[in-house]
Amino acid sequence: MIRYLAYASLLWLLCCLPLTAGAVADDHLLLDSLASDTVLSALPPQPSIEEVVDSNLYEYAIEMDFRGRVVTAMCIVQVNADNDIVGTVLNEFGVKFFDFTYNGKKAKVHNVLPEMNKWYIRYVLRRDFKLFCKHFRDGGSIEQSKCTLEHLPDGTIVLSDNKYKIKYTFTALQQAPI
Repeated sequence: MIRYLAYASLLWLLCCLPLTAGAVADDHLLLDSLASDTVLSALPPQPSIEEVVDSNLYEYAIEMDFRGRVVTAMCIVQVNADNDIVGTVLNEFGVKFFDFTYNGKKAKVHNVLPEMNKWYIRYVLRRDFKLFCKHFRDGGSIEQSKCTLEHLPDGTIVLSDNKYKIKYTFTALQQAPI
């Protein structure tokens, strides 16, 4: 019985081959029609490389050290035209830990991962990321309400929450050349 399985699989492959060859030929015709000037002119213009590089988008690798336990993540921060800040923290696999916003006075934490969605965790994150959002583009060292934010010469930002013994290390990610 098992030796006939290979023959049946080969027969099935040969039967399906003409069907896929026709589908590939149809795809080539579709791509040729999409490449025409009339279709491409209807598409919105793509931003230039200078516009992409000069945008107010900041990307950081984060290392969160909580009493000897280290969690790594990525932080993407967007500064809007009116200096409102919107950001997200996610791990390397794309699982979002939380989003945050800052409007110049108030910081909010949104869409917190269910395992972290506790009032005291949201409180600490809101307080720490308020300090980060307020001063991440500044230089030097800032100390505020048992938290310290320090800009290192290599561009790394270290935020230390001395009350809860949490240390965030923000390392700027280099953009790959396009």
